[in-house]
Amino acid sequence: MKKAFLYEESKKIDIIKKDMRSKTGGVWMVEIKVEISHSAKILLTNEKIRTLLIYSENAKQYEFLNSFAINFQKAKSEEVNKEISDWSSEQVLLTNDLLDRIVNSCRDEWKGSTHPFDTILEEEKRVPCDLCGYPRLKELFYIENKLNQKKLIVGSKCIEEFPNIEYPGRKGIKQIKKEMSEQSKLKEITLAIPGIEREIEQWDKELHKFDILIPLEIEQRYLEIGEFTRELFQKYLAGKVSKQAIEDIKHAKQKKEIILNEMKIYSAKNKDSIFVATNKIIRWLEKQNKLGVIKKLKITGFIDENTIQEITEPNFIEHVSRIFAKKINYIGKLDFHKEENEFMLSLNNFDIKLYFGVARFMEYFGATLLEVKPKISFTEINIFKIGKIRNRNCKNNTLIQMARLLNGFEVEISFNDYGGRYDYLEQNVIDLYDKRVNKVLEEDLNWFINQFKPYAFVIDQERLRKEVLNFVNSHPNKRSMLTKDELRDIRLSRFKDNSKEEEETD
Repeated sequence: MKKAFLYEESKKIDIIKKDMRSKTGGVWMVEIKVEISHSAKILLTNEKIRTLLIYSENAKQYEFLNSFAINFQKAKSEEVNKEISDWSSEQVLLTNDLLDRIVNSCRDEWKGSTHPFDTILEEEKRVPCDLCGYPRLKELFYIENKLNQKKLIVGSKCIEEFPNIEYPGRKGIKQIKKEMSEQSKLKEITLAIPGIEREIEQWDKELHKFDILIPLEIEQRYLEIGEFTRELFQKYLAGKVSKQAIEDIKHAKQKKEIILNEMKIYSAKNKDSIFVATNKIIRWLEKQNKLGVIKKLKITGFIDENTIQEITEPNFIEHVSRIFAKKINYIGKLDFHKEENEFMLSLNNFDIKLYFGVARFMEYFGATLLEVKPKISFTEINIFKIGKIRNRNCKNNTLIQMARLLNGFEVEISFNDYGGRYDYLEQNVIDLYDKRVNKVLEEDLNWFINQFKPYAFVIDQERLRKEVLNFVNSHPNKRSMLTKDELRDIRLSRFKDNSKEEEETD
C-alpha cells in the first residue's frame, strides 16, 4: 500500500518505507505505507458497530465496509486486525476519514418501535441481543430502521449506542428506560401481589360502596393506610426502595381488610336507622354545596340536632314524614309531596288543607324528631302558624270559621257581595266591621288569614277576638275607615266605571 507525498528537504519525517525516485529543486519524491487510525480500529473491532453496519443502509454505499461487517460479524479482535491490515490505501483513507461519520449516520437511521420495550422476568424465556449477542436479555428494547424497516432487539447497554434515537411521543432513551424500569418493577410486584395496581386505584372508592356514611375516625384510619400504600407503591416503581416494600404493602393490605370488616359491621348494624347519614344524603348535600354539614355528619355518622334542620333530601324526608304524621294525626292527615318537596296537612275538623315547605318545617320542628327542643314548640298553634292556605275553597272555609268565632263581637267580618258583583277572594280584601264606630276597616285578605288562622283552627275564640281587636285598635288606617254605605257607594261606582270601559272596548 503506497502513496506519493511531497516533503520539504529541511524537515525530518518518520518513513516506514521509502524509495528515491528523483531529485529536483530540493524536493524529494517519497512513497509511504498508510495504516488504519487508532479511533477507526476501535470502531471496527467492536462487534456492535459491525452489526450496526450490516443492518443499516448508509453502510451499503461502502461495499468493502458492508462486506467486512458481514464476513467478520462475530470475529475476534485478532482476526479483525489481521483483515484490515491488508486493506488498500484507498480503503484505509476512506475508513480513517469517514468511518466515524458513517457510523453516526447508521445510528440515526433507527427509531424506537411503537411497542418500545419488554421485561422478561422468567430466565428461560429470555432472548439474545441482536447487536452484541448477549444471550439472555431481561430488559428488551425494540428499535426499527427508518429506511429498510429492519427490526432489532437490543439490551439496556446496547440501546446507548443510539443516543439520539426517538420513540413515539418524542420520548428519548432516558424516558424509555425510566418507563421500562417502572414496568419491570410493576411486573415483579404484580406477580407477588396480583391486582395491586388496580386495588390501589380503587382504594378510596371502597368507602362509597356502603349505603351509609362511615364515621370520620374509621375513614381516616382507612385512608391513611391507603395513602401509605400508594406512596410506597410509587417509590418501589421508581426504584427508590428495596423489595422489602412488597412485604410492607402485603401487611398494609391486611390492615385494610381489618378496617373494611369493621366498616361492614358498622354498616350492617346502623343501615336501618332513620337518622344515620346515608350516601344519598351526602351526595344531595354535595349538590347543595353544604360541605359544612357533611363535615359535621362525618364526626358521628348520624344526623343530630345540629344538622337535621339542614337536611331535606327527599328519601330522608319521606322517612321522617311518617314520624311527623303519627305525632300530629290528632290534628289531621300529613302527606309528603316528593316532587314539590312539601308537606300537606288535611285538617280533621275542617275542609281545609295547609301546605308547608319542607325546609321551613324542618327548620322549626326537625329537632323534635330527636326528642330535642325544637326552634319553636311543636304545638298545634305553631303548626298552623307556619302552614299556608292556597286554594280558594280553603280560604273561604277559613273565613267562614273566623266569622263564626267573631260573630256578635265588637269587631266582625262583614260580607257583602253587592248582588254578586263583588268577590272578596278575587279582590283579596277582607272587611272588618267595628261596631263601636260603625265603620269598616279594609285589609289584605291573605295576610289576615295567615295571621289569625291558628286561633280559628284551635277554636280559641277568646284569643282570636283579643288579637283582632288589638289589630284594629293599632291599625295605621284606623282614622280613614268608612261606613258600610260609603264603602258600598265607592265600590259600586267602580263597578259602573269598569262596565263602561268594557262596553267601549266591545
